[in-house]
Amino acid sequence: MCGALLVLIMVGCSKRSPEGLQDPRNRRDLIALAEPVLACGWDDKVGFHFDCSALDAWKKSPLLRDPATEATLVAMLSDARAPVRWLGAKGLATSERPPLVDAASAKRVVEAALAEQTSWASHALGGATATIDLRATGLETKVGAALEGGARVEFRRGLARTVLRHNPQLFPVVMQLARTEADDDVRHASLIGLLLAPPERLPAVHELWLELADDPSVKVAEGIYADCPAYSTCRPIYSKLLSKLETRKLGASIRVTFLSAALKEMTDERERARAVKLAMEIVDDDAAETGLRSLALKLVASVDTPSAVKLAQKYEGHGAWAMPLRETAKEILHENRPDAAAADAAAAR
Repeated sequence: MCGALLVLIMVGCSKRSPEGLQDPRNRRDLIALAEPVLACGWDDKVGFHFDCSALDAWKKSPLLRDPATEATLVAMLSDARAPVRWLGAKGLATSERPPLVDAASAKRVVEAALAEQTSWASHALGGATATIDLRATGLETKVGAALEGGARVEFRRGLARTVLRHNPQLFPVVMQLARTEADDDVRHASLIGLLLAPPERLPAVHELWLELADDPSVKVAEGIYADCPAYSTCRPIYSKLLSKLETRKLGASIRVTFLSAALKEMTDERERARAVKLAMEIVDDDAAETGLRSLALKLVASVDTPSAVKLAQKYEGHGAWAMPLRETAKEILHENRPDAAAADAAAAR
């Protein structure tokens, strides 16, 4: 009898408390928000389906910006399901949250991140790790080594992209990754991450961006032109990037994206004229997709009406295969007819 009772006690004591989403200490309001997202459909390589209202509600919830939800989000990283781990990691990585300074919680985040085996959750856990104050929690050496190459590529990409926001002391590591890392995606993430560096570091960052605009890797070079317009800290080098674009023909989509942003910011008429010339080259590029050529023609029209009209006359009669370009050409010619204003007023009566 006593032996049987002892076995029962031992079995009872060996049972583990529920983890992850089922942890009884979790905030119920946050769990109630997370559970419907699991029905959205998940793929380990691409994550949740984007057209899911439950996922939108999760992303927009003010609970993700509430420091009081930290323990629940960290607990979600222990769940056996990758989608739950992803939700917890993305919640922790919400930009409005303060840095994570609790040593025990930080340790759990890093352990979960380094143990993750699915690509999409690994990337998100890199972003979550980046929110930790690594020096205050005693994890700087461990995470720095993982960032340099001791962890999955997806984790390193997520970490490099935002780690400098709360850990500026890792600037030399991220700088070196951007320069010499073998994986282009990690290099790209590092380049973006460098724009979060302290202001006194930005001149060195700008020099590196300009250097790598000539990089043999097309992915790295195109990443610079694609991402620069999204960051105000990159705008001081628009003119120099424009000069490099004059001698290196990157993809039409990348060129249109950069030129569109540059023309909104540039005030020097000579620089604007150079940008328009590059846009005109895209309009005349038969290898470029016709929709991009149409956008380039609109850019020309926004700055140089006479040149736009000449191009429009050239392309207004193009066949159906070039419909976006042809229709844009017709619109420009219509808007710039001598009698256009009178004709439009008459049509409106």
